[in-house]
Amino acid sequence: MSFKQKIAFFVSLFMAVGFLFFGAFSYKDTKTHSLAQFEANTLVITRSFAQFLDLWAIDKKRAAQGAAEAFADLETLDQEEIYRRLAALTAQTGASDSYVGTREGVMYLGSRATLPSNYDPRVRPWYKQALEEKKAGLTDTYMDATTGAPIVTVMAPIVANGAILGVFGLDITLDQLMQMIESQRLEAGFVSIIDRAGVLISDPVHRGKETKGLKEPLKSLYANLQSAKEGITSYADEGGKNV
Repeated sequence: MSFKQKIAFFVSLFMAVGFLFFGAFSYKDTKTHSLAQFEANTLVITRSFAQFLDLWAIDKKRAAQGAAEAFADLETLDQEEIYRRLAALTAQTGASDSYVGTREGVMYLGSRATLPSNYDPRVRPWYKQALEEKKAGLTDTYMDATTGAPIVTVMAPIVANGAILGVFGLDITLDQLMQMIESQRLEAGFVSIIDRAGVLISDPVHRGKETKGLKEPLKSLYANLQSAKEGITSYADEGGKNV
């Protein structure tokens, strides 16, 4: 092999090795950049959903507060007027039902559904929560015993001259809202929503289930998600593949 051929060989070898190193670093850099971009996009999407749900909750609380203020004359109304107002509020808010529980323990349902004779609204969680918080609020999500749909109660105390006359409440079915959220398919995944009690209120597979009752690795994954305010987490699926 001539000196010129040797030089050409070494230069070619150096260039080939150089391109291999360049390709490896370029691939690693591209992969890192793509992962960072994916994580950034995911955070933007989750923040958008969180903001949407916050605005939805604020709107429902305002509706409950306005209705409670409209019942400031509660103790001067006859039963038919109370029922008439409740029926109108149910229609206006899109609730499954609206109701008033008085400080005397009387319960009025807009649907006029029959309750047990010993039913006392004052011992119900939604009534106690309104008295404790002294403002409009929402209960944790629970599943309707009949339809299986997720529901929340939005309530507000009825106040007149500084005294609490009772509590106004709305039962809001989340089924339509959750279907809309679950239909928002991501490039490689889906949206899940967990309430503070650990119930999956939006999930295409496990809706209505408590996260603590799920199998691994989902049980640990959702525990990590609940303990973190915001961020990215990963887990190994049943096949051992990182997700």
